[in-house]
Amino acid sequence: MREVAPGILWLRMPLPFALDHINLWLLADGEGWTQIDCRLWRRATRALWHSHFSATLAARPINRVIATHYHPDHLGNAAWLCARFGCTVAMPQAEYLTAHAIAGEHSGLAARRHVGLFRAHGDERRARLRRSSSEATSTGAAFPELPFSFLRIRRNDEIPIGRQPLARHTRLTDTRPSMPRSTADR
Repeated sequence: MREVAPGILWLRMPLPFALDHINLWLLADGEGWTQIDCRLWRRATRALWHSHFSATLAARPINRVIATHYHPDHLGNAAWLCARFGCTVAMPQAEYLTAHAIAGEHSGLAARRHVGLFRAHGDERRARLRRSSSEATSTGAAFPELPFSFLRIRRNDEIPIGRQPLARHTRLTDTRPSMPRSTADR
């Protein structure tokens, strides 16, 4: 953990992939914290969170969890953290629905379909990567539970956190043309 500015803490948590960590953020929010992203679910992650509850959070509660997008390394502990602290996850609707579609393996979002698609187009390398990635983040391992409700974040929303709003220009997802991802209803 490192304080990068007053009231903004950077948590770097390990991941079991080639990308070996995720950056998480705690923002001072009144008498508690707003948590930005929450890492892939694993027993080891929960142990890390328990150490942060007493040390990093200084026994202050998490008031809200903001998930920037549906990937398991960003959303994997959201339901657990929200249940523990009695708070709500906030995220774009498309990301919330995509997480549920992937976890339920419906709407064409099952990992096995992606592997088949890559193979059908002759991309065996990506098929192997996707298969190993999906095994590492299988539905049960990556999303043991998902939030049943959420606070919807829309484009240009200002989210009050402490005394400062999370500015309108703050992007929650990568918007480069090579990385299409919906952040709000278009």
